[in-house]
Amino acid sequence: MSDRKELRYRAPIAGALAATFLIGVGGAQALCFKPLTDRSSHDPANWKGLSGFDPTDPVHPITKAGGVTNFLPIKGGIRDRINLDYYEMTFNAPAKYPTPAKFFQFLRGIFPVLARDQSQDYDFRPYRVSTDEMDLTSKRYQEIWDQAVPAGALMSFQLHVVTFGKSVGMSPKFVNGDVQATCATDTDFVFSTVETQEDGKHPVSGNRGFGLRANQDGTWTFYSMGADRESDFLPNKLNFSKHMDGKDTFQEGVAFWHSFYGQMTKVLEARGTAPRPLFENSCRYRFDPNLGPNGGASGNPVDCEPTAP
Repeated sequence: MSDRKELRYRAPIAGALAATFLIGVGGAQALCFKPLTDRSSHDPANWKGLSGFDPTDPVHPITKAGGVTNFLPIKGGIRDRINLDYYEMTFNAPAKYPTPAKFFQFLRGIFPVLARDQSQDYDFRPYRVSTDEMDLTSKRYQEIWDQAVPAGALMSFQLHVVTFGKSVGMSPKFVNGDVQATCATDTDFVFSTVETQEDGKHPVSGNRGFGLRANQDGTWTFYSMGADRESDFLPNKLNFSKHMDGKDTFQEGVAFWHSFYGQMTKVLEARGTAPRPLFENSCRYRFDPNLGPNGGASGNPVDCEPTAP
C-alpha cells in the first residue's frame, strides 16, 4: 500500500450489509449505494442498501458528528408504513464541467438554491448553534460540505410541518430536519436523519442517498433514493399534519422533493443542458419489523404518488 493519506468510511452497498471502502488520492472508490437499475421497480429488495443501513450498528458504528445526540434508524420509526422512493433527472453534460464529480460538487454547493422555493417554506444550510452569521459550528460544517468528499457534514433542511401554534392551537410551522452525511464519495453520498441538541428530531427516521452518473449516450443523470419511516417526533405521534392540511408526513416530503427538482430544472435550463422531465417512483409499503435486524418493507405498495409507475 502506498503512503498516501487515506480516510476510511462505511458505505451501505449491497443488501443490509455495509462495506468498508477507502477514499484516497488516486484510490478507487466504491459507491455509497446502488441506484435502481429498473427505475420502475416496486421490489423492496432494491432499496435494501438504504433501508437496511443502520448507523447505530454496533459492529461498524458511525461516529456521530458534534451536535448529534442520536441517529434515527428505520427500526426506531413509528406506525406500520415505510416510504421507498426514487427520483432521477437526466440532462446533457455541461461543457464547463469535465467530469460528473466536478458537477456533483457544484450541485451540492447550490443545495440551498435547490431547497428554497418562492414561498420560502424550505431551506438548506449547515447545522448551527446560534443565529450569529459567524457561528463557528456552522462554518465548520460548511467547510466539510464544500469538500469533494463531504463525509461527516451535519446539515439542516428547513421543512414545513404542522405543530403547536402560540395562539390558535395547531398551525403551520417550520422546523429543521437535521441530517448527517454518513457515507460519501465524489459522485454520491448518503444522509442519515438525526436528533440534535439544537433542533431535536427529524420528522422521519431513515436514509437518503444522492448521486450523479454518466450515461453511455453522453448524458448525465442526477438521482436520489430514500428509505424512511415517520420518526417519533411529537407532531407525528399526534398526527398534526394530517389533521391540519390533509397531508401526512410522507406527502409533505413529496412536496419538498417536487420543489427541489423544480428548482433543479431551472438551474439546468439556465445552463443549456436540456433537462428531461423528472422521473418519480414514490410509494409506501407495509413495514414488517421481523424482516431482518432493522425490519423492512413487505409485499406490494400500499399507495403511490400519481406520477409513480
